[in-house]
Amino acid sequence: LVCYRLGVAHPTGYPLYTLLGWLFTRLPIGDVAYRVNLLSAVCAAGALAGLFVLVRELTGRPLAGLLSALALAVSPVFWSQATIAEVYALHLCLTVWLLAALTRWEETGAERWLIIAAGLLGAGLAHHRTIVFLLPGLALALALPAREGEPRRPRWRCSWWKMALACALPLLFYAYVPLVGARAGSLDGTYRNTWEGFWRHVLALDYSAFLTGNPLAQSRTAGDYLRLWLEQFGPLGGVVSVLGLMGSGRRPRAAWALRLTWLICLAFAALYRVADVEVFLLPAFLAGAAGIGLAFDWLAHRVGAVPASGALRSTVRVLLALVLAGQAFWAGVQAYPQADRSDDWEVHDWAVQALSAPMPPDAVVIGILGEMTVLRYYQETQGLRPDIRTIAADQEPARWEAIEGTLGETGEAYLTRGMAGLAERYHLDAAGPLIRVRPKPAPAENLTCAGVELLPGLCLQKWGVALRRLPGGWHAGISLEWLALRVLDRDVRLSLRLLAGDGSTVAQHDRRPVHEAYPTTAWAAGETVSDWHDLRVPPAAPPGTYEAIIILYDPASGQEWARWNLGRVELPAGGV
Repeated sequence: LVCYRLGVAHPTGYPLYTLLGWLFTRLPIGDVAYRVNLLSAVCAAGALAGLFVLVRELTGRPLAGLLSALALAVSPVFWSQATIAEVYALHLCLTVWLLAALTRWEETGAERWLIIAAGLLGAGLAHHRTIVFLLPGLALALALPAREGEPRRPRWRCSWWKMALACALPLLFYAYVPLVGARAGSLDGTYRNTWEGFWRHVLALDYSAFLTGNPLAQSRTAGDYLRLWLEQFGPLGGVVSVLGLMGSGRRPRAAWALRLTWLICLAFAALYRVADVEVFLLPAFLAGAAGIGLAFDWLAHRVGAVPASGALRSTVRVLLALVLAGQAFWAGVQAYPQADRSDDWEVHDWAVQALSAPMPPDAVVIGILGEMTVLRYYQETQGLRPDIRTIAADQEPARWEAIEGTLGETGEAYLTRGMAGLAERYHLDAAGPLIRVRPKPAPAENLTCAGVELLPGLCLQKWGVALRRLPGGWHAGISLEWLALRVLDRDVRLSLRLLAGDGSTVAQHDRRPVHEAYPTTAWAAGETVSDWHDLRVPPAAPPGTYEAIIILYDPASGQEWARWNLGRVELPAGGV
């Protein structure tokens, strides 16, 4: 959405990615999300090409470069970032081409490769600041003396101004932040378009808490990191990658830069204990994939020293390559089910159903930033309910404040999730997947049930089942209207089920009323509560007649208290 809007992303602003993403949103293919996802795929392909070049230069063997690129391509974390709108594929692309430029400089001694490397470093700084992890390795590569027989290196110290200029020019992309910030602000609302606000945003000063006093820190052991490493390359590839990194290849300076980057990334991940730490290990995984190619080069070189026929040595090299390629292929087979997002429409379907819910004009929806961003995306790119106002409030105090302010303004608010204490203070209904919040009604007496009294004092007045086809498949939306004839002392849990003709369950949804937010024990006498449940029909379900039922049971013991037939639906031929 930031790319489509040309807005300001969360710290550090990511101006290079935002501008590239904006260009991709102008492509005449797919929708906006597809186009920005395509940017990640293109950057990931560029990273693989760069890795091939890097390892080929380090070893002199194209096959080694191919094995490294294959190992990285099918590693789960890299694969996951190649198919979503995220910043890490571009970061890795810039990283690997910087290392490739350094390798070319080591081979040729040509000054232009240092200038290109400096320009790529500047582009990396204009994108993701963890590219600074390469600086110690780059400094070491420049400081190491030339080996005997190597091309004479230029006096790079005399070209410092060219390198500094090449590095500084891409930093001008950061001028985008205040220029756009004056008009649009940031998506999360944290950017302040002042001199102090600019530096706080660009340097991500508020993110330092993740290194010092992070209250959400994830505790991990060395075994957790080892498992994560082995998940990328498999047991054999994981061991071979580390052994390969211990060698120097034919370009020791570039190899040292790669090795130091690997070690620094591992150390940073151990300190930066966030939930998605694996994406910060991507440069380390890149180094590991390069290590596989380096290990193959070392083994192939040792095979060449064996006193045997050329045909035998070639056969052994081919077998070694097949073993490493087979390991990568097997790792890819293991990673594919998780990497395949072709059937992952859950977020899309939720957003469409939320914006299709019965809400009055100019209604207000309150939720966390990620949820509000999804709704805004469909409002702005597909024109779904553009009149609805969204309020992002990640912290509960801010959400309470937004609820109270909205109720005072419009008399009702819509939430994406429940909150502790909400049921005791307000009357709640389901509006599609959202929770409608209104003031509690006055208690009533001497009520009669116009429907069916499933439990003493609990009346199901109306019900309905409707099929809807979304890109993710068929959904059975079940609407219920409850009436509390008196104060209820039972905490009732509902099980909504879709049954095939043979009585087997094809879809099931177990929740308390109103998306688990409004237990029956909080209902006042006379309250009418609208409820809604979504059953996703499995893609493999055959066409035919299905029966929807509701079961009321005790959540503590699982004891069934009552059940009722809600009606039948006809799943048409053609499936999903």
